[in-house]
Amino acid sequence: MKSLLSFLFFISFCASATNISGTITDENNKPLPFAAVYIKGTSTGTTTNSEGFFSFNINLGEYILEFRYISYKIQSKKIEVKNEPVIINVQLSPEGIQSKEVVVYANAE
Repeated sequence: MKSLLSFLFFISFCASATNISGTITDENNKPLPFAAVYIKGTSTGTTTNSEGFFSFNINLGEYILEFRYISYKIQSKKIEVKNEPVIINVQLSPEGIQSKEVVVYANAE
């Protein structure tokens, strides 16, 4: 009986989740490897592979996905996840980064 209940729970969990996948590229359509993709406000997400491709499963509902890559502008997209797979291709734009002045002194600790 326990195994039957476990099986039914597993089937219902799988039925309420779907796959999100896509690619993240730069302004020249070159893939951005190891870019971060996650659901805003959570730790649920993944990173892209060396070809800029990502894929993960998520429960049905509405979410805001964030796409991040070092020295690129963060991009957010609102999505609605239904029973069919979701494909999202994102192109990130470069962002100029300015750091504070760095001073190096000889013989300083």
